[in-house]
Amino acid sequence: MKTYTSTILLLDDCSAYAITQIAEDVKTRSIKMILNTILVAYKLHSRTEIELKEVAKNSEMSIASVRKAFKMIESIGGVEIEQASPTYLTNNRNVKLIKFPDLSSIEMMPKPSSDGVNVKGSSSRTLIIKSYEKENIYIPDDYRSNKNEFGTQMPMTHSDSSLIAFGNTIEKSKLYRNPISRQNNLVQSTSGIINEFDVSIIDLLFQKTVTYFSTLPEDRFNRMDSTIRVPFFIEDLLKEKSLPDVTENRMAISESIIRIWNSQYQVHDQYFSRYSESTAQEHFQYFAGFRGLSANAEEPLIDENGKLSRPYVSVNVNWNPDIFRYIKNHSYYIVQNVSVNKFPTTLYTFYRKLRFLMMSKQLRPICQASETLLDIVTVLWSSESTQTQFKICTRFISDIHKSFKRPPNLEFITMSDVQGDDRAKVADLNLGGFHFTIKIPHPDRPENAANRKSEIFMEYSEREVIEHSGAKYTVSSGVKCSGTLPNPLIYKRKLILNTLKRYSKFREIAFGEINSEYYMDFTVDGHYYILTRYATDAELEKIYLHVTDWLDAEYEIVYLYFEEQLGRLKNLPWITLETLNSISTEYFIERNRIIEFVCQNIRSMKRIQRDGYVELISRLSTST
Repeated sequence: MKTYTSTILLLDDCSAYAITQIAEDVKTRSIKMILNTILVAYKLHSRTEIELKEVAKNSEMSIASVRKAFKMIESIGGVEIEQASPTYLTNNRNVKLIKFPDLSSIEMMPKPSSDGVNVKGSSSRTLIIKSYEKENIYIPDDYRSNKNEFGTQMPMTHSDSSLIAFGNTIEKSKLYRNPISRQNNLVQSTSGIINEFDVSIIDLLFQKTVTYFSTLPEDRFNRMDSTIRVPFFIEDLLKEKSLPDVTENRMAISESIIRIWNSQYQVHDQYFSRYSESTAQEHFQYFAGFRGLSANAEEPLIDENGKLSRPYVSVNVNWNPDIFRYIKNHSYYIVQNVSVNKFPTTLYTFYRKLRFLMMSKQLRPICQASETLLDIVTVLWSSESTQTQFKICTRFISDIHKSFKRPPNLEFITMSDVQGDDRAKVADLNLGGFHFTIKIPHPDRPENAANRKSEIFMEYSEREVIEHSGAKYTVSSGVKCSGTLPNPLIYKRKLILNTLKRYSKFREIAFGEINSEYYMDFTVDGHYYILTRYATDAELEKIYLHVTDWLDAEYEIVYLYFEEQLGRLKNLPWITLETLNSISTEYFIERNRIIEFVCQNIRSMKRIQRDGYVELISRLSTST
């Protein structure tokens, strides 16, 4: 038998899939860490091969543990083992090469049965406390709303709390210093991998962090520092994700949070790199201090019927205060609407990717160029293989089909028949302000190749997307967001207009004959108004109140109508807001008179600007 001095594992989609399956089933924490290290090398660093000793170094595990993990990979049916060619040789001459031919030729090991879980050992990893006061956790009375609104809870067994905290051992630690804030941060456990479901959980943790701090008493909020911890109840996360309260789903969320923590360097490089002003090395700061999963009772509780009931299980995260400055300035990057959180994972990921592209001003050309479902998937998942893109198309159609059959989801999806084709359906989808119309040839068979070529039409309003996520869209300053509740009338543009038309006086409003992209003018009750993007909030409120009183209508309807019209306007050409204010201050000319002059002379503004606004100042100064 040949003795090898080292082992090299070839990395591709096939090996990554197999290793992921093993990592999900394995019970040993050290093996799970080793397998996650291999996945990080492939998914995040685009490695095509990795040597045994390198895995041991990166995972900080022993050579013996890594050999054991490699043996598990070798035991998969269909894996090829051979001597490495000189192409892969490093300092060793006799090296074993492990490679996966393709997915169709490998046979995964059967998953272990969940019966008879050994509680011994895993229970020692569970941090169980009797009161949150011991951990300096404050829970406001209204933080979790009405606990009686939650779904039916499954009775708890003695091993349940151990299952929830399975694998949550944190042993490695490293001290980092932020050169900007001069804060020291102890970071623990440094490897892992995340998926699309994990990203949705990150968003939820962010949202609930904002909610938590908004409900804190003022004196406690003023004492906020890097030692304060925010509790996240598993029941709340299940409810937000619209998942049944069963152990399998609790495990899914718990392990997701563990993966997020283990992957924090890579998570924040992906999550903040395009928007954060800090460097890539500092991204971990936003998620430093994961405390662990905990239960608030040492023994199972007994309800009125004598059955075991599940105690509250929470995830406690010690946030760095820097995150709140980031949220304050970039709240529109964080999903805040409950209806979006309940989207199936693939649809949620679609929404998230589309919104990021919209914020970076890259989405419009993609919408115009995409004619089929596969076209837009290819752009959004450009780094994935063709086979993976095909699978995403299948999951997209499957999520639409399943969502339509679930009554709670009918609010964002409708389906209609196609005349002349009994199988095909047309789905109208509203993903948080992104409107899709997609013709699906075989909705009952999502895996059908014809579905990838589904004709798709997409349209969106930046204003609608931002306000749907729970942020405020301020017209006068462009995209400026602050946390507010989503407006239930935001989709009902036609309903708003139809409602206004019911007021007899609405038809008496004399709108300007020129349909300009820079201003909107109209006359109400003898008063002439010109609205532009330069209008202040105080000016707009005064106009809205006048129109509301004159129509004897509801203020909110009038507000939504005009805000929608203003959202379509562009900045005035050839004059900036700063120049406008400067002329008004220096020459004692009313700001609104300057705006009215510019709107009436838009075609001449380039020449007027070139002359230094001399004509503008002269004409307005001499007029009465």
